[in-house]
Amino acid sequence: MASKYETVKQGLKTTIIAGNTGDKLPTESELMAQYQVSRYTIRRAVGELENERYIYRIQGGGMYINDWQTGSVRKTKNKMIGVIITHIADYIFPSIISGIDHVISDNGYSMILSNTHNEHEKERQSLINMLENNVAALIVEPTQSALPNPNVDIYEKIKASGIPVVFIDAHYNDFDFPYVETEDLDAEQ
Repeated sequence: MASKYETVKQGLKTTIIAGNTGDKLPTESELMAQYQVSRYTIRRAVGELENERYIYRIQGGGMYINDWQTGSVRKTKNKMIGVIITHIADYIFPSIISGIDHVISDNGYSMILSNTHNEHEKERQSLINMLENNVAALIVEPTQSALPNPNVDIYEKIKASGIPVVFIDAHYNDFDFPYVETEDLDAEQ
Protein backbone atom coordinates (compact mmCIF):
# COMPACT_ATOMS: atom_id res chain seq x y z
CA MET A 1 0.00 0.00 0.00
CA ALA A 2 1.33 3.44 -0.94
CA SER A 3 2.09 5.90 1.82
CA LYS A 4 0.12 9.15 2.02
CA TYR A 5 2.90 11.26 0.55
CA GLU A 6 3.40 8.76 -2.32
CA THR A 7 -0.34 8.99 -3.09
CA VAL A 8 -0.12 12.80 -3.15
CA LYS A 9 3.04 12.72 -5.26
CA GLN A 10 1.51 10.32 -7.78
CA GLY A 11 -1.69 12.40 -7.97
CA LEU A 12 0.31 15.56 -8.59
CA LYS A 13 2.46 13.83 -11.22
CA THR A 14 -0.69 12.87 -13.09
CA THR A 15 -1.84 16.51 -12.97
CA ILE A 16 1.61 17.71 -14.08
CA ILE A 17 1.84 15.33 -17.03
CA ALA A 18 -1.66 16.30 -18.20
CA GLY A 19 -0.98 20.03 -17.68
CA ASN A 20 1.12 22.64 -19.43
CA THR A 21 4.42 24.23 -18.50
CA GLY A 22 3.73 27.25 -16.30
CA ASP A 23 0.28 26.11 -15.12
CA LYS A 24 -0.24 26.96 -11.47
CA LEU A 25 -0.84 24.10 -9.05
CA PRO A 26 -3.20 24.29 -6.06
CA THR A 27 -1.89 25.84 -2.85
CA GLU A 28 -0.62 23.69 0.03
CA SER A 29 -3.89 24.33 1.90
CA GLU A 30 -5.96 23.29 -1.12
CA LEU A 31 -3.88 20.14 -1.52
CA MET A 32 -4.25 19.35 2.19
CA ALA A 33 -8.05 19.54 1.81
CA GLN A 34 -8.05 17.61 -1.47
CA TYR A 35 -5.96 14.71 -0.16
CA GLN A 36 -7.01 14.92 3.52
CA VAL A 37 -3.38 14.93 4.71
CA SER A 38 -1.11 17.11 6.81
CA ARG A 39 0.99 20.04 5.58
CA TYR A 40 4.11 17.93 6.24
CA THR A 41 2.83 15.23 3.85
CA ILE A 42 2.13 17.82 1.14
CA ARG A 43 5.54 19.46 1.60
CA ARG A 44 7.31 16.11 1.39
CA ALA A 45 5.54 15.14 -1.86
CA VAL A 46 5.99 18.61 -3.38
CA GLY A 47 9.64 18.73 -2.28
CA GLU A 48 10.41 15.50 -4.13
CA LEU A 49 8.62 16.72 -7.25
CA GLU A 50 10.62 19.94 -7.07
CA ASN A 51 13.90 18.00 -6.67
CA GLU A 52 12.93 15.88 -9.69
CA ARG A 53 12.25 19.14 -11.58
CA TYR A 54 8.59 18.44 -12.28
CA ILE A 55 7.59 21.68 -10.55
CA TYR A 56 9.11 24.96 -9.47
CA ARG A 57 8.09 27.44 -6.78
CA ILE A 58 7.98 31.20 -6.78
CA GLN A 59 8.36 32.64 -3.27
CA GLY A 60 4.95 33.99 -2.30
CA GLY A 61 3.59 33.15 -5.76
CA GLY A 62 2.84 29.44 -5.64
CA MET A 63 3.89 26.24 -7.38
CA TYR A 64 4.01 25.78 -11.14
CA ILE A 65 4.50 22.98 -13.65
CA ASN A 66 8.09 22.92 -14.87
CA ASP A 67 9.16 22.08 -18.41
CA TRP A 68 9.63 18.42 -17.46
CA GLN A 69 9.68 17.25 -21.09
CA THR A 70 12.98 18.99 -21.87
CA GLY A 71 14.31 19.55 -18.37
CA SER A 72 16.59 17.26 -16.41
CA VAL A 73 13.76 14.75 -16.06
CA ARG A 74 14.26 13.90 -19.77
CA LYS A 75 18.02 14.47 -19.92
CA THR A 76 19.03 10.97 -18.99
CA LYS A 77 18.05 8.82 -21.92
CA ASN A 78 17.98 5.28 -20.75
CA LYS A 79 17.89 2.12 -22.78
CA MET A 80 14.26 1.28 -22.03
CA ILE A 81 11.56 0.95 -24.70
CA GLY A 82 7.97 1.13 -23.53
CA VAL A 83 5.56 -1.34 -25.14
CA ILE A 84 1.85 -0.74 -24.57
CA ILE A 85 -0.62 -3.26 -25.97
CA THR A 86 -4.28 -4.11 -25.46
CA HIS A 87 -3.78 -7.78 -24.59
CA ILE A 88 -0.72 -9.76 -23.55
CA ALA A 89 -1.71 -13.41 -23.82
CA ASP A 90 -4.38 -13.31 -26.53
CA TYR A 91 -4.49 -13.47 -30.29
CA ILE A 92 -1.22 -12.55 -32.01
CA PHE A 93 0.32 -10.62 -29.14
CA PRO A 94 2.58 -13.24 -27.53
CA SER A 95 4.43 -13.56 -30.84
CA ILE A 96 4.56 -9.79 -31.34
CA ILE A 97 5.88 -9.21 -27.83
CA SER A 98 8.50 -11.91 -28.28
CA GLY A 99 9.59 -10.41 -31.61
CA ILE A 100 9.82 -6.90 -30.15
CA ASP A 101 11.85 -8.24 -27.22
CA HIS A 102 14.32 -10.01 -29.53
CA VAL A 103 14.94 -6.90 -31.64
CA ILE A 104 15.12 -4.57 -28.63
CA SER A 105 17.50 -6.78 -26.65
CA ASP A 106 19.71 -7.44 -29.69
CA ASN A 107 20.21 -3.67 -29.86
CA GLY A 108 21.10 -3.26 -26.18
CA TYR A 109 17.70 -2.06 -24.96
CA SER A 110 15.26 -3.42 -22.41
CA MET A 111 11.48 -3.47 -22.57
CA ILE A 112 8.83 -2.20 -20.18
CA LEU A 113 5.51 -3.89 -21.01
CA SER A 114 2.06 -2.56 -20.15
CA ASN A 115 -1.39 -4.03 -20.84
CA THR A 116 -4.38 -1.71 -21.35
CA HIS A 117 -7.05 -4.42 -21.57
CA ASN A 118 -8.38 -2.20 -24.38
CA GLU A 119 -9.53 0.47 -21.87
CA HIS A 120 -8.72 4.16 -22.38
CA GLU A 121 -8.15 4.85 -18.67
CA LYS A 122 -5.61 2.02 -18.47
CA GLU A 123 -3.95 3.32 -21.63
CA ARG A 124 -3.68 6.75 -19.97
CA GLN A 125 -2.08 5.28 -16.86
CA SER A 126 0.28 3.19 -19.00
CA LEU A 127 1.41 6.27 -20.93
CA ILE A 128 1.96 8.22 -17.71
CA ASN A 129 3.95 5.33 -16.22
CA MET A 130 6.12 5.17 -19.33
CA LEU A 131 6.83 8.90 -19.11
CA GLU A 132 7.70 8.55 -15.43
CA ASN A 133 10.10 5.73 -16.31
CA ASN A 134 11.82 8.00 -18.82
CA VAL A 135 11.51 5.59 -21.74
CA ALA A 136 13.63 6.25 -24.81
CA ALA A 137 10.78 5.31 -27.19
CA LEU A 138 7.27 3.84 -27.28
CA ILE A 139 5.64 1.06 -29.27
CA VAL A 140 1.88 1.33 -28.82
CA GLU A 141 -1.07 -0.72 -29.93
CA PRO A 142 -3.86 1.88 -29.71
CA THR A 143 -6.83 1.29 -27.47
CA GLN A 144 -10.17 1.33 -29.27
CA SER A 145 -8.63 3.22 -32.18
CA ALA A 146 -11.93 3.67 -34.03
CA LEU A 147 -13.37 5.74 -31.13
CA PRO A 148 -12.45 9.27 -30.06
CA ASN A 149 -9.35 9.15 -27.86
CA PRO A 150 -9.57 10.84 -24.44
CA ASN A 151 -5.76 10.61 -24.11
CA VAL A 152 -4.92 13.13 -26.83
CA ASP A 153 -3.39 15.45 -24.22
CA ILE A 154 -0.88 12.80 -23.12
CA TYR A 155 0.04 11.95 -26.72
CA GLU A 156 0.58 15.69 -27.35
CA LYS A 157 2.98 15.77 -24.38
CA ILE A 158 4.82 12.74 -25.73
CA LYS A 159 5.11 14.33 -29.17
CA ALA A 160 6.32 17.64 -27.66
CA SER A 161 8.94 15.80 -25.61
CA GLY A 162 10.41 14.21 -28.73
CA ILE A 163 9.93 10.62 -27.60
CA PRO A 164 9.71 8.44 -30.73
CA VAL A 165 6.42 6.55 -31.05
CA VAL A 166 5.36 3.76 -33.41
CA PHE A 167 1.81 2.45 -33.48
CA ILE A 168 1.25 -1.24 -34.26
CA ASP A 169 -1.86 -3.10 -35.47
CA ALA A 170 -3.84 0.19 -35.66
CA HIS A 171 -3.30 3.95 -35.36
CA TYR A 172 -4.96 7.15 -34.19
CA ASN A 173 -5.79 9.53 -37.02
CA ASP A 174 -5.13 12.51 -34.72
CA PHE A 175 -1.36 11.93 -34.85
CA ASP A 176 1.22 11.58 -37.56
CA PHE A 177 3.24 8.97 -35.68
CA PRO A 178 4.44 6.15 -37.94
CA TYR A 179 2.43 2.93 -37.80
CA VAL A 180 2.55 -0.67 -38.93
CA GLU A 181 -0.73 -2.44 -39.59
CA THR A 182 -2.21 -5.12 -41.78
CA GLU A 183 -4.57 -4.14 -44.56
CA ASP A 184 -7.21 -6.70 -43.61
CA LEU A 185 -9.40 -6.17 -46.66
CA ASP A 186 -6.47 -6.52 -49.09
CA ALA A 187 -5.32 -9.65 -47.26
CA GLU A 188 -8.65 -11.38 -47.93
CA GLN A 189 -8.23 -11.26 -51.70
